[in-house]
This record gives sequence, structure tokens and C-alpha cells, in this order.
Amino acid sequence: MTNTIALSLGILIIAGLMLDQFVLHWDVPQFVMRHLIDLTQYIAFWR
Repeated sequence: MTNTIALSLGILIIAGLMLDQFVLHWDVPQFVMRHLIDLTQYIAFWR
């Protein structure tokens, strides 16, 4: 991954989070973190 691609992806992710925060109000970060916690608990169960 080149620096240009990494910077572009970072800007897109930040722009998406800002769009959610100020315009859409979908609470995407909470949704993602909730599912990430569920995933880690699921993986810990199979460990």
C-alpha cells in the first residue's frame, strides 16, 4: 500500500465519520464498536 492510497483511505474514513456525526446521526462508531466487542467475545469463547 502506497502512502497515497493510505492517505486517501484515511481521509475517506474520517470524512465518513464526520458525515455521520454532523449530518446523518446514524451512530456508526457505536454500531461498529458494539459488533467488534461481540466479535472479540465470540473469538474468546472458541479459544
